[in-house]
Amino acid sequence: METDAEYWSRRAAAWESLAADNDSFYSRRSLIVARMIESHCAGHTLLDVGCGPGTLCRILAERGFEVVGTDIALAMVEAARLACFHVVPSVEERFVVCGPDDPRVEGPFDTVCAIGMLVYVRDPIDYLARLARRVRSGGLLVVSHTRPRSLRASLETVRHLGAFRPSAEWREVVANLFVTGAWKGNRHHPISSAAVDRWAVSAHYQKIASLDLYNLRIFGRDLDADPLGRGLIAAALARRLAWTHIGLYRHLPRKGGHG
Repeated sequence: METDAEYWSRRAAAWESLAADNDSFYSRRSLIVARMIESHCAGHTLLDVGCGPGTLCRILAERGFEVVGTDIALAMVEAARLACFHVVPSVEERFVVCGPDDPRVEGPFDTVCAIGMLVYVRDPIDYLARLARRVRSGGLLVVSHTRPRSLRASLETVRHLGAFRPSAEWREVVANLFVTGAWKGNRHHPISSAAVDRWAVSAHYQKIASLDLYNLRIFGRDLDADPLGRGLIAAALARRLAWTHIGLYRHLPRKGGHG
């Protein structure tokens, strides 16, 4: 049976292509997340967990951040090293194959990111706690959540049902889309943005910003053409119908202690 690391290594070339396409959702999302971090960060050290081909790290390194990237897939890490070679010193040390709390990655960091990760992990709450341990007091935790009932997931589910194939892969994709909203995901323990918000309160984090992205074009119109400039009604619709929710959480130190 294929492991998660093998799966993502096999898909690394496809993600490199997405990173090279400035109009891809992956590239545009990376730019948006970078802008949000710049607007709210209190320092310039950053850990990107699940860094993929290194797009977010490259963007922020070009803007003066000291970045570290981790991924479980060696091919992804190698792609990130290549993408950041000219802007990040010692890429062999800055990009490593490991999880969020590997002792080889020194911390804490001013900002810790895990974009597009919660849909895949087996225990999202435990994963959030592991990420939080790498955040400096007063720092930022940036995570995203995928909605199973989004407009995109609903359309993709219908499309796959209409393209019936008597195969295990077809059944897996349909099941993942229906339960998690993603083509591959953790169907046993999906998590909602409300659950992430509740965890944040319990862990002494305050939500300071959020954004919802559709990752969808309808009749040639990109529904994410200006996500940061949405009005109140458009933002309210996005909170209901968008595919991915990005949240920025500020660590609030406990009184009389580090936190």
